[in-house]
Amino acid sequence: MSYSHIVTSNYVSVMNLDTGVVTKVQSNEPQFSRAVELIKEGKLDEVERMSVKNMVADFTQSASAKSADFVVRLSGGRVMYSWKGQPEKELHNSMTERVIRMAQEGYDVKPLVNFMTNLMNNPSKTSIDELYLFLEATGLPITSDGHFIAYKIVRDDYTSIHDLSFRNDVGTVVEMPRHEVDDNRDRTCSQGLHFCSKEYLNKYGSGSYDSDRLVLVKINPADVVSIPSDYNNAKGRASKYLIWKDITETGWRTRFTQEDYTSKPVEVVENEFVDVSEPMSFTSWNEVNTVSEVVCPECGSGQVHKKGTTELADGTVKQRYKCQYCGNPFSKVI
Repeated sequence: MSYSHIVTSNYVSVMNLDTGVVTKVQSNEPQFSRAVELIKEGKLDEVERMSVKNMVADFTQSASAKSADFVVRLSGGRVMYSWKGQPEKELHNSMTERVIRMAQEGYDVKPLVNFMTNLMNNPSKTSIDELYLFLEATGLPITSDGHFIAYKIVRDDYTSIHDLSFRNDVGTVVEMPRHEVDDNRDRTCSQGLHFCSKEYLNKYGSGSYDSDRLVLVKINPADVVSIPSDYNNAKGRASKYLIWKDITETGWRTRFTQEDYTSKPVEVVENEFVDVSEPMSFTSWNEVNTVSEVVCPECGSGQVHKKGTTELADGTVKQRYKCQYCGNPFSKVI
């Protein structure tokens, strides 16, 4: 392909001389700076792909190439898909907006392809439709393997806010029978594994409000059961998720109700999140020392939890722990 281009302070324009197609990016568009950089690097074909039509076209090609079960195509400006030979449907607007936004920011749209493939494996059409509402109402990231990240508040010992016998230990998969999760979105407080967006974080907590912890949960869209109708679709119920990270920090209720921990797509690499805009793990970014890094000296298990501190006469402070696997209590100087 041959190209010509124009760069001004107000816009950049690239013409494909073989097809006559012109791609124009205005200075007030989020991809303007990237378009200028690509032109400087001589990558005019990548600027051409920045048009909305081409962005969506790339998505449909990636999606159809990934799986014979998930077929996507452009039809009259609309994105249509079919799953396992079923009649075609139009892709929900929240997904097309994410395709465009991620492509504009220079990120691969394959995580969305993986997300859609996982979503289609959700056995409930109602659940699929309600998850779209959650995605529209939040800016939570989608991971490279097609899951999404949400928040959960737990007690200081990682037990559930509502059920003290239900544990949410970092690094564990929490699961319950899907049929036991309430699928009625009009029952706003009911049975299920709860998750939420930042908008809901200041709406709940335990009786020990100041000692509550905030964890990240990684959820397969196939395991979402219901998005309750209150609080602008800011919370949900699932049958399964992974407790990924403890991100508790001083002032977290203020910080994370104002901004998400990241607004960028997230890669999953060897059990760590990596912000694709900066090659840095989430643990390094937030300087979090999770309890799961401490192991029981009796059995070697990492399933240990803090049980308060003890200050000795000489001023030494010891952190008390209890192993959830063998029940052994122990302490370490901090």
